[in-house]
Amino acid sequence: MSVPFIVFSALHSILFLTCQRWHKKRYVPYAGGTSRSLWLCFLLLGLSACSPTKNEPTNQYIKFVPSFADQSLACNTRISIDDKLWSINELAFFISQLRITDEHTSYPLTLVDNAWQSQNVALIRQSPDCAENRTNLQVSFSVEDSIDLFLASNESLELRFSLGVPFEINHQNPVTQSSPLNDSSMFWAWRNGYKFIRWDMQNEMSEAWSFHLGSVGCESAAMVRAPDQECKFPNRIEVSLPLKLNSLQNNEVVINMDLSLVLGDLMPSQSTTCMFSSIDDPSCQKLLNNSGNNKVFSVVPREMTEGE
Repeated sequence: MSVPFIVFSALHSILFLTCQRWHKKRYVPYAGGTSRSLWLCFLLLGLSACSPTKNEPTNQYIKFVPSFADQSLACNTRISIDDKLWSINELAFFISQLRITDEHTSYPLTLVDNAWQSQNVALIRQSPDCAENRTNLQVSFSVEDSIDLFLASNESLELRFSLGVPFEINHQNPVTQSSPLNDSSMFWAWRNGYKFIRWDMQNEMSEAWSFHLGSVGCESAAMVRAPDQECKFPNRIEVSLPLKLNSLQNNEVVINMDLSLVLGDLMPSQSTTCMFSSIDDPSCQKLLNNSGNNKVFSVVPREMTEGE
């Protein structure tokens, strides 16, 4: 229940009791048989009953824009790396634990269940085929009235989320999960769980490169059994972005994801492919460290998106 509703309800009750006492002390009958004071109380109570109702939660959106350096990545865009043209065959990642924070408080955001998000986990995917309906670059979440006070009282805010799936969900049977957690292409096995990031490329000479990020060091009785405790290397990446006060006022926050910063100085090839079978793989360690660089994600200034 919202604070304004509680306040107005309390005022309504106080006014009712006050009118009762006033009527008993100052009863002045007239020809109609009802006191003027009672009619006045009826009027005041009627007006006080018109208290503001709680607004329904509104939906806000976070839009992700994949890029490679200064190049925006559309569904069929090729990128040039080391004088070779690479096509992206798959680009997908999970985000979870979306929240707005200040120095002392964390305000969790509730994701709206749909085909691309459930259990407060969302799948972001850029399809390589423009004809396919497999692209989702948007996260939608509901905002309650109470966040207005939180936003208005803070000048330093951050938008935070995790690249990955929480442990409690990560090792469940994908067959029984709601979409998008039932996507087998983003799942290894019950022991290791989901691929938090999947990035597959192929160049014009049919050379392939992949980066699949997930948890490592998970212990269970078998690959088709979930671990009882967190994996030794969870490998969830925490992202923290500064958020301006007016960022949510137009119902959308746009976030750029620069894949060139994930790659860094690593040249894509079969030898630098990372499927995260081991934390000791040098390519995996470098890609993990690069992905944890907060510069990979950045909030696009509002003035740069208003004309789109």
